Parts: sequence; structure tokens; C-alpha cells
Amino acid sequence: MSQTPSASRATSALTVVLIVLPLVITAVIKYLPALTEHQNISSVGIMNPRLIVPKEFLYLESDVARRLRAAVAEVPGLQLRETNEGVDAFIEPTLTIDAGIVQLNLRIIQASTKRVVFNTPYQSSIDNYPNMMNAACAALKRALK
Repeated sequence: MSQTPSASRATSALTVVLIVLPLVITAVIKYLPALTEHQNISSVGIMNPRLIVPKEFLYLESDVARRLRAAVAEVPGLQLRETNEGVDAFIEPTLTIDAGIVQLNLRIIQASTKRVVFNTPYQSSIDNYPNMMNAACAALKRALK
């Protein structure tokens, strides 16, 4: 017995809906909290930068901290605290220098859940360090708005 074209289309549409709908529901349940959680951040703390660098670059620890504090201070409505106690999130910077390549990894971690809500590496040559830091600070400000 042969199906009519409209019955065949209806069966195909029903099959697609039964396959796609559970996938969409699962994706929304799994990823929606990750997309919306960091919007509730009203106070942050900045951890001391972790440095994996040769000794001659240890001075960058204070530079990274200073630049990140200045960037966070420019975000309207966001309170920067000196300690990580009582904050909604904290920023964890890690700076690595190897063979003339600088990498800054910035993570924003939600304090209550310890969930990483922002994790982005920035990389450049040592000569381009100031531009890399400017780009990282601009992205951090956008992430915290």
C-alpha cells in the first residue's frame, strides 16, 4: 500500500520533530545557565596573577594586576573588592612567557559554584605585550557588563 505525498510529508515532519525537539530541549537545559549566570555578578575580586615566566619578567605581576584592576574599575555598577571573600566572582589571571611568546589566560570563576563562566587565552610576542593586555582588558570589561 502506497502513502499519499501529504501523508509521507507529515510522517517525515513528525519524525524530524521527534528527533530534533529532544536535542533542542537538552541543549537549552544544559547551556542556558552557563549563558546567563555571569549576568548576576555585582562584585569581583582579582586574584594575584600566577606567573610562569623567567625571572627577568617577574615585574609583570604588578603590571598585569594594575591593568586588570583599572579595566574592572571602568565597568559601571561593578564593585571591585580587594579580597575574594564575599564576592560574586573572582578573576584568575595566569601569565606565561616561553620563547618570546606571552600568553595571558583570564578566567572568571563564580564564587558560589566555582563554575568557570569566562575562560579566554590571549597570546602575542613579548614586543606586543601592551596591545595584548589592552585586548584582554577590553574583553574582560565586555564579559562583566
